[in-house]
Amino acid sequence: MEMLLFKIGGDTYGVKLVDVDEVLHMPTLRSIPSAPLFLAGVLNLRGALIPVIDMLERLGQHRMQAPPPLGLQESPQSPYPAGTRLLLTADGDFRFAVIMDGWQGIRELDEQSYREGILTELGKSPFINGINIGDEGMIQRVLLRKLLHDEERSLLLNQQGEK
Repeated sequence: MEMLLFKIGGDTYGVKLVDVDEVLHMPTLRSIPSAPLFLAGVLNLRGALIPVIDMLERLGQHRMQAPPPLGLQESPQSPYPAGTRLLLTADGDFRFAVIMDGWQGIRELDEQSYREGILTELGKSPFINGINIGDEGMIQRVLLRKLLHDEERSLLLNQQGEK
C-alpha cells in the first residue's frame, strides 16, 4: 500500500495515497476570526473556498506564531516550516485541505507490517488507525476522512456554500 509520509515532532505519520486528491505547496491562507484552533484558515482553490485543517493542532500540538516583521521593508515570515505541503482530500462532496509539516515523500508499505494500536476504541482518536513497523521505524496511520468530527464538519460546510 502506498503511503504519503510526514514527520511532526519527531514522529512519523502516514496517510493512504488513495485518500489524497492533490498535494500542493503551502499557499498563503486567509484566517477566519473566532475559528476553532484546528482550522488554519481558508484557501481559494480555483474559485472554490476550501477549509484548511492544521494536522499539528489535530495531533494535540500547537503551532508557534511567526515573529512579526522588524520593519516596513521586511516581509512577514511564515509559521510553517520549509517543505510544508497541503493535502487536498474529500469525504463525499465535502472537500477540505490538511496542512502537512515535515514532508517525507511516498513509500510502499507492506500490509504485513501493520499492527493495531495499543489504545481501545474508547481511548484512541478516530483518525489514528494503528502503526506500521518496518525499515522507516514506526509509522502511525492517519485517516484523513475521519480527521473531523461530524459537529466540526457541520461548522465548516458554509465555507463551501453547501448545506
